[in-house]
Amino acid sequence: MKEKDVSYQIPKIPVPVQFVGVSKIEIPLLYIFQKKKFLIYPSFELFVDLPFNMRGINASRNYQVLDNMIKKYQGKQIRVEDLCSYMATELLRVHEYSQHSLVKFKSSITLPKITPVSSLTNLFTYTIKGYVHSEKRGKKIYITKRSLKLTALGMNACPCAQETIRTIYAKKFLKNRNNEILKFINTTHLQRVEASLELILNSSKPFPNFYFFIDILESSFSSKIYHLLKRFDEAEVIIKAVNNPKFTEDVLRDIVFNFWIKSKNKKFNNSDKINVSVISFESIHPHNLIAKSSFTIDELKRIFSKLDY
Repeated sequence: MKEKDVSYQIPKIPVPVQFVGVSKIEIPLLYIFQKKKFLIYPSFELFVDLPFNMRGINASRNYQVLDNMIKKYQGKQIRVEDLCSYMATELLRVHEYSQHSLVKFKSSITLPKITPVSSLTNLFTYTIKGYVHSEKRGKKIYITKRSLKLTALGMNACPCAQETIRTIYAKKFLKNRNNEILKFINTTHLQRVEASLELILNSSKPFPNFYFFIDILESSFSSKIYHLLKRFDEAEVIIKAVNNPKFTEDVLRDIVFNFWIKSKNKKFNNSDKINVSVISFESIHPHNLIAKSSFTIDELKRIFSKLDY
């Protein structure tokens, strides 16, 4: 007797499912970046849509697509977002009933970072996320949207507390507000900051490398932070921060501006988009402060065309 495939049964309630698939599939990958090898452990999620007249997907096909990707690309020089593009396309080849696929990934990547005074090498970890969406049009499969997001940590010095302390100092110790003296009064509170930059592309144009994202984010903080700091490194990081105080909103605006400056020669499409988020883990408050903004490339062009940059 031939086994009945219940996946192809008509469901009792004929409602389509937009995305269904497998998640939290973690695999080790040898990632080659700037001629250096890194071992990363990305977690993948693979989804397809399901029509109203099918009860369930053939779930094993999702894992088979991932397994084929490992066999095809393991140890080769390829970007993780390109692996997702491969899987998004293959999902629609093996799921003949589906019209859309979505592949997500999340991973950490550890890259070298040099301390400012002692020039010691740190290994610093960043979080990367992304997704690829594909669509079937007739017999052809198209990649319609791709995303790459990197998250970095830094440090901020509060400009409001700094200015208030200068005012208090001036009232207590100076007859007149002497800005030449007060500029050396840099006391304020510091907090660790987490910032993310996501780039969403509507074309097959390759993403910039990770350092494009890292440089934009870390140059937007009051100061970078490090795992390993000798005493003079630590002093340099703090001095840089208090001499470069920023609100959470300042960091977000600097990220947007730094992206604009660094992307001028990238020739992104007008419909491509960035999402920016900044979280300040407040040191003197029990709450956090969050800022978020999104812009298309066309919107950035209109914003910065009005400014003298």
